[in-house]
Amino acid sequence: RFLVSTYGSSQKVVNLRRDPKAALLIEAGEVYEELQAMMAEATAEIIEDEAFVVETMMNIRRQRDPSKTEFPPQEMEQIRYAARKRVILRFTPT
Repeated sequence: RFLVSTYGSSQKVVNLRRDPKAALLIEAGEVYEELQAMMAEATAEIIEDEAFVVETMMNIRRQRDPSKTEFPPQEMEQIRYAARKRVILRFTPT
């Protein structure tokens, strides 16, 4: 499964509410010559639970900085503020 954070009012969310089928392009590499890609067909689930959105956004930050074990109060406030406008898309490959 792939988790993606996006704005709840985005066009992609509107489209996925109508039809949960999706195609994902996943890329790896830093420069053009090294790029590798994979396409996956998937079914999308829109998760609006604010606690789940906050936890997922924290996990995304931990992935970017594995040394991050705690979030200062100001950073948590920013995450919670941003989470009010966001949803998590959970893509399950088919």
